Amino acid sequence: MGRRMTEFTTRVRQEKYEIYTRLIEAEAKMSREAWGRSMDASDLARAEVMSLRTQVVAQQTAGGRRRLQRLLEAGPQVRQEASSWRH
Repeated sequence: MGRRMTEFTTRVRQEKYEIYTRLIEAEAKMSREAWGRSMDASDLARAEVMSLRTQVVAQQTAGGRRRLQRLLEAGPQVRQEASSWRH
C-alpha cells in the first residue's frame, strides 16, 4: 500500500504541475495577444489624430488664404481697417 500511495502522490503532483504549466502558458499567450491588439489600437488612434491634425491645418491654411484674398480684393481702405483691428 505504501508504494501505491507514493505512486499516486507522485502522479497527482505531476498532473498538477502540468495543469499549472498549461495555465501559465495560456495566460502568457493571451497577454501577448492583448498587448498586440492594444498596440494596433494605439497605432490606429495615433494615425487618426495625425489625419485630423492635417485636415485642421489644411482648413486653417485655406481659410487664411481666403481671408487674405478678400482683403486684397477689398482695397486699401479695408486693409487699413483690418490691420487696426489687431491693435
